[in-house]
Amino acid sequence: SRPTPKTAYAPENTMKPTSLRFIIYLSLALTWLSSAQAEVIFQDDFDSYQNEITEWSTGSNIYLQKSGCVNNSACAKVAYTGAGTGPYWFGKNISDKNLSEIYVKFDFKVDNPSGGAKFLKLFGQKDSQGGYANSTFMIDYNSGSLYQVVYGSGVEVENDTQAHIRYDGSKSDAAVSINQKTSEFEPIANHWHSFEAHMKYSDNGKRNGIYRVWVDGELRLHATNIKNRHDDNSMFFSSVDLANYSSASQEHNWNLWYDNVVISTQPIGGRSV
Repeated sequence: SRPTPKTAYAPENTMKPTSLRFIIYLSLALTWLSSAQAEVIFQDDFDSYQNEITEWSTGSNIYLQKSGCVNNSACAKVAYTGAGTGPYWFGKNISDKNLSEIYVKFDFKVDNPSGGAKFLKLFGQKDSQGGYANSTFMIDYNSGSLYQVVYGSGVEVENDTQAHIRYDGSKSDAAVSINQKTSEFEPIANHWHSFEAHMKYSDNGKRNGIYRVWVDGELRLHATNIKNRHDDNSMFFSSVDLANYSSASQEHNWNLWYDNVVISTQPIGGRSV
């Protein structure tokens, strides 16, 4: 007679479903947290400084204000007293990150009467030929409104302000695609606003550069199909600069404040104020 075949049994799973779910959720949470932390390149709420701002390269007119800022904490104050760049130099070097795409978010406030400045300037690294590709998110020198992005068109290796894209959709390069347009934004004096900018450099031989701007959480501008660097330029960022140049056309002194700066490789999002 044939032997009776043995019945194959799977090993008993002694782990309770709730325990298994907890481990899965914990693993997912830790993965998300690790990813989220890796996305942030630099952040500064200016609260840890004693008497001066040390994590940035700053000019003579950049000050640490210890109270009265967002949540009545500390922030950076820029005192515009005339034309030029030197006194308003306010930069963070990120050249070691070799980033070709970046998100920058911060809270800002202007006083009354306000003025204009380059506000946020993203510098490109210089290549061996000395060329560069910079982009500037501007406050209009005369009206005090946020209204445009200016950038290098990629025609020459010296790329800075040859081309523009405005919040209302007008542009100097007809090939640029406008996916979202609004209107210029006039900050409310002595009121904190939130600003986020997204920029991507175009690849060699392509028009795949990107600019996006959010103000107080609203997408004010989204432009694509952009050439914003010469193919001989580096495609990596050198520094993120706040404040920067002020024009001689301004008729009065004014102040600009920054708080809660975040530099990231991914969208930051939301309104912080």
